[in-house]
Amino acid sequence: MRKPAADWSDSALQATIGGYVGSGYMQHAPELAQFCHAVAKIIRKRRACASESLRTAPAVFVMAPLPSVDVPVERHPRFFTAQVEVVGRVWFGAKGLASATAIAMPNGGHDDCALFDFIVDSLGVGNAPAIIYDAGVDDGVMHIYRQGMANPDEFEELSLDAANLTLDYLHDLLKKLHETFLVTPTASESQRDLWENRAKWHPVNESEKAVQKILYIALNTHLLYSSLQIKQEDTTAMGRCDFILKEQDPVDSSKWTHHAIIELKVLKDFTHTGSRFPASDNKKAVTEGLDQARDYRSDHACRLAALSCYDMRKAPDAFEAVAHEMARANHENIGLWAWPIYNQAKGARTARRLDVKGGADQSCF
Repeated sequence: MRKPAADWSDSALQATIGGYVGSGYMQHAPELAQFCHAVAKIIRKRRACASESLRTAPAVFVMAPLPSVDVPVERHPRFFTAQVEVVGRVWFGAKGLASATAIAMPNGGHDDCALFDFIVDSLGVGNAPAIIYDAGVDDGVMHIYRQGMANPDEFEELSLDAANLTLDYLHDLLKKLHETFLVTPTASESQRDLWENRAKWHPVNESEKAVQKILYIALNTHLLYSSLQIKQEDTTAMGRCDFILKEQDPVDSSKWTHHAIIELKVLKDFTHTGSRFPASDNKKAVTEGLDQARDYRSDHACRLAALSCYDMRKAPDAFEAVAHEMARANHENIGLWAWPIYNQAKGARTARRLDVKGGADQSCF
């Protein structure tokens, strides 16, 4: 998979996390994320049943009402079923794309200049969010124009292929989410929910679940456009994993492919009541988390497994936190990472200065 795409707006993501009250994450996601997810689902279904026809022309999806133009249109009230050909057309619909209306592209869409001019000038929707899918160029990617096709230089590539998911991709994604939501209280207001007494470094009770809540919504929002779905607290006879990333067959909805397991652990100096938490118990937590990642990978027949540790100690040390299990993680091909969580931004700035002087990067390991 490609590197994680640029963030959805911080304010939108934070509002999503703040408003989350259960498993229905989709209704809280930013509208553009929902639109990307809907387009991706339709494309995956078409790839499964009509892959060759997809290569004949591009398809454009615009998150906007049908413009008032005097041209023939195609109306499809059940567009979500993906039973109609999508290429060679410009599709208009709302965020969920349950229904859509299409206008044929000039010259079948094979002339890029004519296509962009048609959408921007003739249809007058150059500032509306749009997605271009051109399987003739790359059938595993769709291009999103957040600011509309009037800004052709401003686009992102969004991968449709979960089969290319790697540990490096997961690492980079978790790093992005850590920097955006978890590293300091000023990174996002969500981080403040992790502390019972922030001044004294006392985390909340069940701090792992608090971290999990933030990551669940952030992961879902970042991966809405892909074929991946994230489930938390998935249970088997052997236990309950924190996250599983899986993919539904686009044709047979009863079939699922399990791609990755992510386990979470929080390291701390104190309990939520202020009692000392033994250093040896932190090391045991990392060992236990690595065992869980390995076992759940086997139980769920996943390709990948990772343990992501969040260090809420007074002096976070990403290297030391997991060093005792790094050799085993490498041997068993399990991602093992630690990320510092500071109770104030000053601590993060101090740690960064020390890292620069020492020539190391301890923001994660």
